[in-house]
Amino acid sequence: MAEQTISNRALVLSGGGGRGAFQVGVFEYLESIGWKPDIIVGTSIGSMNAAAYAVGGITQLQKMWESIRTGDMHRFFRLKPWNSVFDRAPWKRTLEKYVPEDQLAYIKMPLYMVATDITTGHPAVYTNGEKPAQNKGLYQKVPALTHAHLLASSSIPYVYAPIGIEENEHWDGAVMYNSPLRPAIDADAHEVLMVLLSPYHKLEDNDPRPMVQRSALPPAPRGLIGGIGYVLDLALIGTFENDFEELRKVNRRVRSGQGQHAPDHREVKCAVIAPDEWISPLDIIRYGPKRASELRASGIKAARQTFQRIDRMGWDSLYNIDDEGSDTPDPLTPSS
Repeated sequence: MAEQTISNRALVLSGGGGRGAFQVGVFEYLESIGWKPDIIVGTSIGSMNAAAYAVGGITQLQKMWESIRTGDMHRFFRLKPWNSVFDRAPWKRTLEKYVPEDQLAYIKMPLYMVATDITTGHPAVYTNGEKPAQNKGLYQKVPALTHAHLLASSSIPYVYAPIGIEENEHWDGAVMYNSPLRPAIDADAHEVLMVLLSPYHKLEDNDPRPMVQRSALPPAPRGLIGGIGYVLDLALIGTFENDFEELRKVNRRVRSGQGQHAPDHREVKCAVIAPDEWISPLDIIRYGPKRASELRASGIKAARQTFQRIDRMGWDSLYNIDDEGSDTPDPLTPSS
């Protein structure tokens, strides 16, 4: 599993604020086994982690999360009129320290940063890489990614102020696309690791049900805050569940030979890396080395478990597809 192959590998990083330290642990495990992404897709804190990694590798990511605290990311707004709860001036200084724009402009790794264009009401994916031939309207190729793109991707509505890029205002990519599998597929990835920041349905041996119907989720957290976070997590994961099940349908059609009429259809390996337990919604807005260390350890454990599952049962997106009935819809047919 550890050897790099010629396939185009993608790492997809979802949003979740301070929970993003979990993704650092995933990077650390992947580094230890030699699995290196060719492209990274990120939403919100996932975009920041992707940029830090592209600029300085795993060392830069570790240095950033070992240092940042809540005060390095935001502070309560002090000026009127208020248009958000927090002021992000500290976040901008943190970006200048760990992801300098003059270095971000020269990264070689293609990054796809997901934001929500609230002027048009559609997702917007900004990239320094190639603009995919599929779903062209979703992507904006830029000469260089900037802090504005990172801030737009992570601007939680009303928690932070919207970010303007050219003439349009943007909010957090999580508003419409928290776990963006689609850009990885459009960018021609053949092997995808999807890193979620909340638990997901686990594959179980001899369970024929589609993954979205599996019940292997931890119990919902107790209390008001835990309950609100639970509902939020389920809402945010919905887009990924749809994309993932549609990917399995395409894989099934390709495997059965029914996808020959669509030359862009191909078999895509995809596996999910997710925590075992629900992470407090308070961790979205709080940061600190101690909690980051705990989340990193959880990320290492989860990544290890995913690769053990791949060795034992194969990739999540291919699991049991030969035994499932064929589906008539062709949901991932590229559109112009």
